[in-house]
Amino acid sequence: MHFAFCISIAAAGPTSKPDVAPTDLSLKKLTVLTYNINGGMPEAAKTLRTIETADADIVCLQETNAQWEPVLRARLGRRYPHAVFRDAGIVSGLAVMSKFPIKLKAFDKPAGSWGPFMFIESQTPLGPVQLLNVHLSPAITREGKIPLALVVELPEIHRKEMAAAFAKIKPGDGPLIVLGDFNEFDGIGAAAWLHNEQRMIDALPQFDEKSPTWQWIQKSGPVTARLDHIAYRGLGCKSAAIVEGWSSDHRPVVATFVAKPSTTQGEKATP
Repeated sequence: MHFAFCISIAAAGPTSKPDVAPTDLSLKKLTVLTYNINGGMPEAAKTLRTIETADADIVCLQETNAQWEPVLRARLGRRYPHAVFRDAGIVSGLAVMSKFPIKLKAFDKPAGSWGPFMFIESQTPLGPVQLLNVHLSPAITREGKIPLALVVELPEIHRKEMAAAFAKIKPGDGPLIVLGDFNEFDGIGAAAWLHNEQRMIDALPQFDEKSPTWQWIQKSGPVTARLDHIAYRGLGCKSAAIVEGWSSDHRPVVATFVAKPSTTQGEKATP
């Protein structure tokens, strides 16, 4: 969200496509991107260019709405012919845009959750992959206040939100990616729950341990944090990075997956 976990005072260019797709599963890959594009649509043209430049196979967006949807479809529809949008207000909508066929399996807001989740399955070069796109509670109320009690309770709130989503979707044991704006730092709250309860690994800390994904400009200067995550299981992660440039208050996070665990990059079991 554009007002995120602010109490803390604390890309790749377009890839050319081979003339012949590889037939060996070990040579195939899947690139996914998560991006909170900001429901207020600041610098929309720059946001669209950022998505185009990253050229991920599947793009999961947060804070889409009735104003964003036609803009995204008009500019990116040919690149991403498979798309699902669900409007839930200015800052609570979710969308998935994909180069591969996708099926919406669930769009729901569990009782007590701040916003909805979107659960899809995609037929990818790696086979069927399930993706859960989330936007978890921020540390600010809808009235614009930041109560200290909410900040303290937020990790537990996020755990409950993620557990409620999993109780609804029942993803099974196949390849699964959970990504989005978690509104929390590495290794706490929902990220810790995914690691401890679902055997999932947070991709970005394996390759970048400190770069921020979010900033908020104040008179005293920008406040930054790492709030956006891509967690996975049943796949190997070849790379994960933050796409440069600020048009939203968030920067996209992109990760590349393969069918088998990578032998070139050791995976640290980081929540």
